[in-house]
Parts: sequence; C-alpha cells; structure tokens
Amino acid sequence: MPLVRKTLKCPDCGTDILLASRGRIRYVQGLPNGKLLTFFQLSVYQCWCHRCQKSFYESFPFLSSPKARITKALKQLILKLRAEDVLVAASGATNIETWTSPDGFRSVPSLAAYAEKPLLSAPPPGTSKRDWNVLRAKNQPRALWNGMVYPLVPFTFRGALWYQGESNRTQGLAYKEYLVALWNGWSKAFENPELPFYLVQIAPYDYDMKPDNPKATDCGIWEAEAAFARENPHAGMASIVDVGEHDNIHPGDKRTVAIRLAALALNRTYGRKDVPCDGPEVVSAAVKGDVVTLKFNHVRKWLMHGTDPAPFELAGADGKFVPATVKYLDGAVELRARGAVDPKQVRYLWNWCGKGRLKNDYGFPLAPFHMRSLVPAAPAGRGEM
Repeated sequence: MPLVRKTLKCPDCGTDILLASRGRIRYVQGLPNGKLLTFFQLSVYQCWCHRCQKSFYESFPFLSSPKARITKALKQLILKLRAEDVLVAASGATNIETWTSPDGFRSVPSLAAYAEKPLLSAPPPGTSKRDWNVLRAKNQPRALWNGMVYPLVPFTFRGALWYQGESNRTQGLAYKEYLVALWNGWSKAFENPELPFYLVQIAPYDYDMKPDNPKATDCGIWEAEAAFARENPHAGMASIVDVGEHDNIHPGDKRTVAIRLAALALNRTYGRKDVPCDGPEVVSAAVKGDVVTLKFNHVRKWLMHGTDPAPFELAGADGKFVPATVKYLDGAVELRARGAVDPKQVRYLWNWCGKGRLKNDYGFPLAPFHMRSLVPAAPAGRGEM
C-alpha cells in the first residue's frame, strides 16, 4: 500500500503535524451477551505533538456494520487482513475473568469454578435493573470471551497483546493465576501452544490516594505481571511506569507503549535480535553491613530522567521502609539507608503515586519490584522475589 501523507493540527496547541500511515487497524467490538458482534474497519492515524508532549488520534470510518451477526461478513473481513495488521478486541473497564475461556479456567484448579458459572443475560433474582447494568453484565466470567474472542477462533493470529489490570488491581499476586488461565485458554483455542503474548504492566495512578496511604503500597499486581512474563517462555512484559499520569488512568503517551510492544514482537517473535526490548531486571542481591548491592541484566549504563532520587527503599527487621541513597555502577547499584542497619528487604517504586525515571541505556525503565528476603553476602547472596 502506498504511503499516505496528511497534515493535521494538534487540537491543544494548533501545531501542524505531518502524518504517515501505511494501512488500517481493524477494530472488532463485541456485545456482552455473546450473540451479536459489532465490528468496524478504521483508518487510524496516531499523532504525537512534540510541543504539547501528547498523543491523539484522528479516525476515519472505512466500513461499519453496527449490529452484524457473526456470519460470512466477519469472516470476509478477517480474511482480508494483511500480515502487518492488528485486530483489536477491546472493551473498557473490564476484568480479566470476562476474557478467559472455560478451558483456561479449568487449567488452573483455584479458578476452575468459573468455567461452569452460568452466564446471565438479565438481572438475577433479587437484583434491580438499576444495579444490573452493562458494566456488570460484560464483567461476568467468560462473557467477552464468548462475544469478542471466540468468534475469532477459526482464524490464525501471530500473537496477542494484553493491556488490562486496573479492574483487578486489588487481587495482587493472585492476578498471575488469572494470566496463566487466560494464556492457557487462548493458546489452546487458537491451537498454538507457543502463542506469543506480550502484556503491558499497568501504569502508576493514584486511585484517589496520597503517597502515604498504606494502600498506596499495595502493588502486588505489578509483581504478578512481572512474574508471569518471567516464567512463561512465550510471554514478555512492557513496563510503562515512566509514562503514567497520576490523574489519568489511561496515560496519553500511547506512542511509547506501542514502541515497547513492537520491540518485544520484533525481537522475540520475528527474530530481530538487533532490536532491544528488555528493561533492567534484578538477577542478584548481596548484603554487606548496611550496604545492599543489586546486580541487573539488560543494563550497561544507567539513565536518570529528572532530578528526583530513584525511589529505592530498604527495611530492617522491623519491616519499616526508609528511602535509600543510590550509587550507580555498571549493571548494578549500591544502596544504603539510615535506620536499616541490617537490611532485610528492598523495593523499588513500590507506590502507586510514584513514577519510574530510572532506565537502561536503551531507554527501557526499571520496573517496580519488591525483594522480601535479603541474605548476607558469603561470598555472594541472592534475594527472593
């Protein structure tokens, strides 16, 4: 397809922006009862205003069928997709359970009951219509699997991208089991036991909390997302802790998110090993006196955006965390903190109100982590995540 060029004006400051687009992104939208499918084919130009430092979209309808049933029309649409196209099935304010298949739930014993839970198309007895809204209907386990994913099962996809988690934030570490169920179900349904699956670690957002609120450090879902990506050989995680907006649960910088997901796909799925895709990852922790030395993969030199100190914290036997001073080394950091003479725990950016400004030399941020057990170096120790 020939390169399309067009100039748009930034809606905020009026700056002229030159666009370039090589194709269309097909958008598939399903209804929560799983019986109807609404789908659109859009030409979408993503724009980035360097003056405002914001991204925005201008969309042009190409084809629409507002209430098309799942028939030949959808099949014809998908068969026209090109190899570089992205097919989006998305719905806001949803939980992970609604996107998971029965087989996925059955693969995780603690979640197996969700596979048999009846799907309701009307309010259950004793529930008023006021309390039974679209949000509740579509967040039933398997609801959007039925309506938006299952209709696509006959077709082959190269991989999947996943950006969700805000609605499951309070599940903490348990969210990893839900990711396992989701991937197991999708890989089985699409008959691809090596289905590439690249997820976005949800961004910082204050959830109407102040930094000193005890719940602001309830960040277990970050740990769950990282653990799933680390343990599943077909998964990868793009951290976006550096682009979060404390007053906007959907950060405006979509370009950075897209670039990091594309880097994962290019490197791990399409064999472009010349494309870096990983952020720093802790591989060891050693304690000597009051100093904790952390060593990392995927970092040669450190980049620090801004003047605020990196939010590393140490805790002693009392479990009370205090800020740590940082000495940057090649591929490592040394931490020391007053009040943590005998460090037992270390964590980084463990607060929903924080922002990750520490990056590797490729610009990928250090993701939040919490090491709950530090052992003295003799000769070298390793913490437990």
